[in-house]
Amino acid sequence: MKNLNAFKTLMKPSRFLPLMLRIYTGETLMQAFTPAFTPNKTSVLHVAFGSSSLVLNRRFSYGLISRDREKELAMEFGRLSIVDIKYLIDDLKKKQDWQGIKNKFEKWVSWTESCRTRNLPDLSLVNCYMRSRSMLGISLKDMFVLLEQVERDYHISPDTLSYNIILDSAYLSDGVDAAVKILNWMIGEQLPKEDSYTLVVKMLVQHNDFQSAMKYVKLASQLAYINPMEILVNAVVKYRSNDKESKKRTRIKARISKSVVSIFRSYKENAIIFCPKWTLSNDLLQLAIQSTNIELARYALEFITELIHEDEACTEPLHLCVSEEHIKDLFVILKKSRNNVLSNEVLLACSQVRDLSLRKHVPKAVTFLSEIHAWARFKKFNMAFEVLVKYETSHGESVDTALFCPFSSSLLKPLVLDCRSCSKGKISEILKFLEALRKDNPHHKFLAGLNCLILVYANIKDVVGAMITFRAISNSFGLTHDIHSYNAIIYAYVLRKQRNEAIAVFNDLVHAGIEPNEVTEMLMFKAIVIEGLRYAIDLMKRVSSVSRTSPQPSVRVARMPKSFHVDKGCVWTREYKKYFFRD
Repeated sequence: MKNLNAFKTLMKPSRFLPLMLRIYTGETLMQAFTPAFTPNKTSVLHVAFGSSSLVLNRRFSYGLISRDREKELAMEFGRLSIVDIKYLIDDLKKKQDWQGIKNKFEKWVSWTESCRTRNLPDLSLVNCYMRSRSMLGISLKDMFVLLEQVERDYHISPDTLSYNIILDSAYLSDGVDAAVKILNWMIGEQLPKEDSYTLVVKMLVQHNDFQSAMKYVKLASQLAYINPMEILVNAVVKYRSNDKESKKRTRIKARISKSVVSIFRSYKENAIIFCPKWTLSNDLLQLAIQSTNIELARYALEFITELIHEDEACTEPLHLCVSEEHIKDLFVILKKSRNNVLSNEVLLACSQVRDLSLRKHVPKAVTFLSEIHAWARFKKFNMAFEVLVKYETSHGESVDTALFCPFSSSLLKPLVLDCRSCSKGKISEILKFLEALRKDNPHHKFLAGLNCLILVYANIKDVVGAMITFRAISNSFGLTHDIHSYNAIIYAYVLRKQRNEAIAVFNDLVHAGIEPNEVTEMLMFKAIVIEGLRYAIDLMKRVSSVSRTSPQPSVRVARMPKSFHVDKGCVWTREYKKYFFRD
């Protein structure tokens, strides 16, 4: 306290002479007198202790300032130690204040004092400064000049991070040739790491230089701690170009997909265990979809399945899942594939990944639709009908009933057409499979699948099988026939030209209280009017041939059905015009 009063007495006469006094904790003597940096009339006494500082102005009022403010004051004199300047620059780096980092560093290294040596930065400070200059848009040539200047003035040898910063500048300025030269020099000095290869490979892929990119990927694969697949896939997945180059980009991705598959094959042949990360596995699946590479999709699905199982075994799982959009796209690609054996494996893996990803959630209708068509494409009709049962159970009440029409629906019509190649025995096996599935899952809905089977029997003109399936709906499955069931069995009789049986089924439909739709009207028109008309024409031709007359049957018959009041807006208007308005 006595020392403090002495300092107050000392400062009173010097009202126009700025003065700073700094006394550190535990010391009783004044350590230093330094001239103040601001030419004002305030005399400042700065006493540092603990985490704050006590400041006395010329009126001796007391106040506290923070340690950060103290460092800013000391920064004006360049008195910060290298630890303090690192702390300050780290704060600016978090804020991405690159201009502030540049100014602080240059001011700190340029400050000198008679009693102190020049401030010398270390390698980490130099790298931060180079990063700030790179982000501020310095040219690639100036970056090399700056690197030489740092090495000459501060006697610091640049490391891998220093050259990676220059590679970043080359990437921002699109200097692929310079980046390749830098990487080649780094390889000679044994300096490159994963980031170095990643930057150069990404630039080469963007410039469509695929051969050079694969060259550096193979060089990276020689290093045990580098994952070349991650380098390549990240470069490809993040690759973007103009719409004019979309076809070229697709070809490049197809070539890269083949190269990735060849690397996986070599890993498998050499028994190399490859465990990719979750992000890389999803990128591989996305690349397989974009390049329509089924084999790459198989590898990606294997990795994803393994990672999901590992995650579920953890005490705190992350609940990893794949986007349902990717699953749907993969089903569409599989439908167009020609490799049946490989596609079957991928189809099973894709269904498994979908179930693991969605867990207890119901897939979207589009996903079901794509999967049904994919199974039917590869003649796996049991699986196709099983998925159809799941779809009807989950979305049967929320979608339009027209979607379950086997005659015109985008869901069921392709399935019926794919089943035309089935024999009677194969169709009966599908019916038995549905009956067994009914016992295991009594709450599931099977009506749409059974209606498809009736129509399949009708297409192969097996009326007996169609009638057995029609009766099984009510007897074996305990379900009620709908309009699509009656239409399918009527169609079976129409194809066999059994008009009386078709009329009998139509009468049953009316007595059941079911309203006929447009398909019913068209089928009954064919069964009654058209077939009867054809029979009349054939009969008149026979009569004319016997009597050797030419009664022109087409003209007479064209006038006969004028008593029929046909609705021109009906579905079968074309049939009406075809038979009743002949030339």
